[in-house]
Amino acid sequence: MKVVVGAEEELYGDNVPALEGWAGRQPPRSGQPFVVLTNHNEGPKFAAFRHEVVRRLRNVGYLDRPLQAITLQTRAASKHHQFLKLDWLLIPWPSFTQ
Repeated sequence: MKVVVGAEEELYGDNVPALEGWAGRQPPRSGQPFVVLTNHNEGPKFAAFRHEVVRRLRNVGYLDRPLQAITLQTRAASKHHQFLKLDWLLIPWPSFTQ
């Protein structure tokens, strides 16, 4: 199972629907995990956006930047402890549209 990790800013614009389409093409019940690194912005606009991302992608965890590498590793492993092998997929969000 690969964990998709990316910055929140990369989801702005039309990237969430593209990523949702990609996640929808994954094997059924894969529960594709996403970890989104947030930019510390708060307020109703950002809360609504983050809620929409979770609604569309479902298996999303948020981490505030800056963070240490161990925080990212622990978050991904705890979300997906049932998998024996955990790979990392670190790519820019827009590449899902290609």
